[in-house]
Amino acid sequence: MAGIPSLASLRGGVNPVLSRELAGLINDPARFLSPRIIPARDGVAAGARESGTIITSSGLFGDGSTPLKRAVGASNNKNPGESLSAVTYTSEEYNLSDDIDERKIDGALIDYLQFTVEDIASRLSIQREVDLNDLLCTAANWTTNSFSAGTAWTDPSADPFNDMDTLLSSIGKYGRDANTIYLSKAALDAVRRNAGVKQYFPTDSNRNAISKPKVLEFIASEFGIAPERVFVQETSRNSANAGQAKSVDYLNGSTRYFWAGHVDLNDGVVAGDRGLTVRPSAVCRVMTKDPEFRQEEQSKPFPGMFVLGYWREALFQVNEQLGGLITA
Repeated sequence: MAGIPSLASLRGGVNPVLSRELAGLINDPARFLSPRIIPARDGVAAGARESGTIITSSGLFGDGSTPLKRAVGASNNKNPGESLSAVTYTSEEYNLSDDIDERKIDGALIDYLQFTVEDIASRLSIQREVDLNDLLCTAANWTTNSFSAGTAWTDPSADPFNDMDTLLSSIGKYGRDANTIYLSKAALDAVRRNAGVKQYFPTDSNRNAISKPKVLEFIASEFGIAPERVFVQETSRNSANAGQAKSVDYLNGSTRYFWAGHVDLNDGVVAGDRGLTVRPSAVCRVMTKDPEFRQEEQSKPFPGMFVLGYWREALFQVNEQLGGLITA
């Protein structure tokens, strides 16, 4: 995201003797998917507000009873009226700061300032992943198209590709084809090991599992999704409270989720004369504060550095018909 240093670039100054250990404390930057799923905006949209109402239309498919044909010279047919609905949003701020005693900076065996910047950036990025994951992987947000697989994908008799096809076909009838797929690591692992799936890969049928790249390439090709729009959630997170024993796992743990939907790759929001309007999209993001990562000299309460990372945005579901979730 604009204004926040990438974790990859931040690692440049880490003591090389300790870089491997430091890298083990945080996720590989490539695992953070949310800026790629909802494309990052360079700067705040004109007219963006901290909270507001966005008007969408649910009447663009017409109906079966309003006449459109008429005899030449007859009276005009009347539109029954707009089918408008309101989507409300409220921005939330991602914020984390730290005060660093200069004695830690001067006496540490590592670049303590660099480490703190990495730590704050990682924590903020993980929370952003959690929020987007909760939005996509909550079936109640996508009631029209979501379902539980009739047979768990870990069962040899399951047909994951048929379940995926059912979901994407259901989304497509609402006027936009899905262009994004998001699945948990557990869901991908189940697909890779499924006996029915292996029939599509005859040269690998005797393997314990089909390779991850082959399965993702097949999914993209089979359903007409650009390969770069097929995402596997592999972010790791410590879910224990501060001070408790660590509980580290993948974000979705062993739960098998498969989400598909139409995401507007222009960020889903345009500024118009009358405020914000929404293009047809499953998910929307309104950035109301530019991302910022700042470090300043600090004299109180002790000499040292003050490090702050934050940004402000609203992330919300716009049209639940254009997305759907399989719990597999």
